[in-house]
Amino acid sequence: MSAGKHNITIDQGATFSMRMTVKVDGTAKDLGTSGGGPQYAARGHLRLTKEVTETPPAIGSNMTSKSISFSCEGTGAGNPKALANDGIIDVTLTAAQTNSIPAGRYVYDIEIFTGTDNNGIVDRLIQGSAEVTRGITR
Repeated sequence: MSAGKHNITIDQGATFSMRMTVKVDGTAKDLGTSGGGPQYAARGHLRLTKEVTETPPAIGSNMTSKSISFSCEGTGAGNPKALANDGIIDVTLTAAQTNSIPAGRYVYDIEIFTGTDNNGIVDRLIQGSAEVTRGITR
């Protein structure tokens, strides 16, 4: 599947959230195990450029490197919530995370995957540019 392109705006110092539903031929993709398929997980990164190879800092830490990880959760059980059969993925950054990102233009993508260390199925769902707008109220 080819990744969709969607540019986003992130307000510095504010919580960012984006809900997406993965569909195949108009039907929600089962990202859980209810249909007998593999359990998927999701991940996403915001980076200064496509060429940045640094590992993003842990969720909740400041952006001292040139990349940061999105929190990607489903609607299933657990903490973080597992991806489920409804195809929903909630992509978020906390207010503390967005506050640590300098205003400017970045790139991002969101992927679903099975297995670990890219040894399973990997599908890039969406990608694009991310504009971080400077916060005024401090």
